[in-house]
Amino acid sequence: MSEAGAGMHCYESEELDSIASDDEESQQAPFSQANADAPVREVRLELGIKFENLEHFKKAVRKFNINISRSIFFPRVDSTRCKAICYDEDCPWQIYCAKRSYPLSFQVKTFVNEHTCSRVNKNKSADAKWVVEELEDKIRDHPDMSQRQAQDFFKEYDVIVNERKIYRTMVKAKEIIKGSEIA
Repeated sequence: MSEAGAGMHCYESEELDSIASDDEESQQAPFSQANADAPVREVRLELGIKFENLEHFKKAVRKFNINISRSIFFPRVDSTRCKAICYDEDCPWQIYCAKRSYPLSFQVKTFVNEHTCSRVNKNKSADAKWVVEELEDKIRDHPDMSQRQAQDFFKEYDVIVNERKIYRTMVKAKEIIKGSEIA
C-alpha cells in the first residue's frame, strides 16, 4: 500500500450501504419458523425448525402425525423441553424440542422421522381437543353441518371418529362459535 493510499479505501461507488441491509434474504433466519396453525396436510417438521412456544410445537407434531396416520404421545413435557414418541414401542420415531434463550423460542434438537409402525385409522392423536379445533372452522363455514358430514370430513384425514365424540365435539365447537360471536 502506498503512503498516499494509507488509511483510504477504494470504493467503486459513493453509495453507503448499511451492514444490515433491508433485503429479504438477509432477514431470513437460518432455521425456518413453524406455523402450527397451518392446515393438517401442510404442517412440516424438520430438524432445527423453531416454534413460538411449546403449545405450538405440540399442535404441529400432533397435526403432522395425524396427517401420516400415526399415533404419538408426549412422555416428557416441562417448561423448557418437550419430547414426543410413537405409541409403538418398537418404532424409532421421535422428536425433541428445547427452549432457546436468544431469541426466545423453542427449537427442534432431535428428529428421527422414520415410522416403522403401521398406519392407524383410530388415531389416538386425534383427541377431542383436536376434533373441536378442526370442526370450529368447518362449522363457521357450514353452520347446518350434520354429524354424517362431520364424519365424512374426518375421513378425508383417514381418521375415524365415533358418533358420540362427533356429537360432543360439535356441541362444544358450536358453543365456542356462539361465545366468540357474542363477545
